[in-house]
Amino acid sequence: MTKEQQQLILNWVEDAQVLLNCHLSMAESTRKKHRNIGILSAVLSALVGSSIFASLGHEDTSKTLIILTGLISLCATILTSVLAFLKLPEIANQYHNSGNEYAAIRKELEFLFTFESSNDEYVKNEIKRLKIRWDEIRKSSIPISTKSIKKFNPNVSLNMGSFSNN
Repeated sequence: MTKEQQQLILNWVEDAQVLLNCHLSMAESTRKKHRNIGILSAVLSALVGSSIFASLGHEDTSKTLIILTGLISLCATILTSVLAFLKLPEIANQYHNSGNEYAAIRKELEFLFTFESSNDEYVKNEIKRLKIRWDEIRKSSIPISTKSIKKFNPNVSLNMGSFSNN
């Protein structure tokens, strides 16, 4: 294995780790959004339910309380609808799966580097194979933000088109 091939593989390993971290971070962030919106929706629904229950049998229930209860109920309904529309758990799973793909190719690259071969043709073929696999992973992965990439690697190198889904 030539020095250039070693450096290329090391760069790809680093890029795969950055992309793994980005995707797993985005998965966790998406799960947190889903959980937070869900909790807020549940709390608002509980407030509405308890307000209605508390006002039963009271003829002097203020119009302000009725309007406020209606608005809170509307907000809870909207939040529940938004959760269903956004499909955040599905998106989180896509991020997680993409991260797993980058973890797998990183392991293959590390294996190739660790057990370097003196057979130049074998190394060239493995690099070509891994480049094709990398491109397939990149094309099927859910996009990540530039902000996320820079969080995990402020000095982004653009090896293999790693950080582009075009």
